[in-house]
Amino acid sequence: MLHICTLLGPISPNPLRFRMPAGKCGKTLRRFATAAGKVEKYHETITLFWIYLLAQAHAMNRGESLEGIVRARPELLEKHFPLTYYSRSRLFSDLARATWVEPDLKPLML
Repeated sequence: MLHICTLLGPISPNPLRFRMPAGKCGKTLRRFATAAGKVEKYHETITLFWIYLLAQAHAMNRGESLEGIVRARPELLEKHFPLTYYSRSRLFSDLARATWVEPDLKPLML
């Protein structure tokens, strides 16, 4: 958690503003998926979604541990939490898998 937040710096309301630093995380995950023979499992929008929301939660709760943050915001542990921001068709589209797409149900803010 600290590594992600240190890497990203201040949180912008626009996830695309932190896409370059977050891209390092994405590249690492892509390499991991490729090495495991599961390159199709990597999903750019879902990766950026989680990085952004975790960094945002950290910024809102300075000094709090990851455990404290998820205790206060248990939805961050929910596998289907992205579907509160995205319709299923948009989130699981080929475009969303390959690149960042904006949420279509509500703005990306905690």
